[in-house]
Amino acid sequence: SFGTIKKKQFTADFQCIKQIKKNIDAGTHVLLFPEGRVSIDGTTGYIAPSIGKLIKFLDCTVVAGVTHGGYTGGPKWGKPRRTKVTLKLAPVLTKEEIKNIQEPRRTRYGNIRHKLEDIIIIGLCTIICGGEDFADREYQLLTNLSWLEQKDEWNGLNALGCAKSTIAENREIREFTRYFITSLTVLETFADSVRKHWSIENQLHWCLDVVFREDASRARKDNSPLNLNVLRKTALNLVSQAQYKRISKKRLMFRAALEPTLFLDILFDPSSVSPQK
Repeated sequence: SFGTIKKKQFTADFQCIKQIKKNIDAGTHVLLFPEGRVSIDGTTGYIAPSIGKLIKFLDCTVVAGVTHGGYTGGPKWGKPRRTKVTLKLAPVLTKEEIKNIQEPRRTRYGNIRHKLEDIIIIGLCTIICGGEDFADREYQLLTNLSWLEQKDEWNGLNALGCAKSTIAENREIREFTRYFITSLTVLETFADSVRKHWSIENQLHWCLDVVFREDASRARKDNSPLNLNVLRKTALNLVSQAQYKRISKKRLMFRAALEPTLFLDILFDPSSVSPQK
């Protein structure tokens, strides 16, 4: 018989994990959808590294499966229709193989090649993607800079960092190596900062360009560019805090221009703007 294990969305649901573990220990098969959402174009979505931790905790054989064609049966851009769906299955890791995977040790230079859950999830993603597409990252941080004669030329320089990315895409393997000077001394913090670099571009600069057309601004005289920049970032911060239905920031600003009450709420207390309003 088939049963559903409930999972609270967008939160760590320990009861769900306990129920999964209980079923596994009882010899019941559990089907898990690691992506957590339906694909709109048929591509395999992001699989969180925490899935690797769950696999290690469950202590069971893992079989990966990927469906093809299902997204055309109920597309968001059209009406539901009959379609052909194929399922590809492949054994990924046995129970013994998962047990034998060990956390790699740090080297004298603070190098960590992979976390345990990353090793498991790379194998899982490789099978799901047909052995074609995956990304691997390696971080190094050198904090002993006594040999660097130019160290005093940079205020706050505490370490040299290196980020090496290996990407397999379309049956081609590419490697990229980037070097950094940093004030950070903890490898995990450095790795997290490098990964979050593009969040500044996506959440700030991209919004300023698309929502406020900052790149098209012709303000050049005196302090007008700086003044407008401060105003744009302040407005973006206020609009980002407001949660008004499921509309874009640009439409929310247009709606606020038509409704003085909504405009005042966003201006003086954006956190009070709720989807119910």
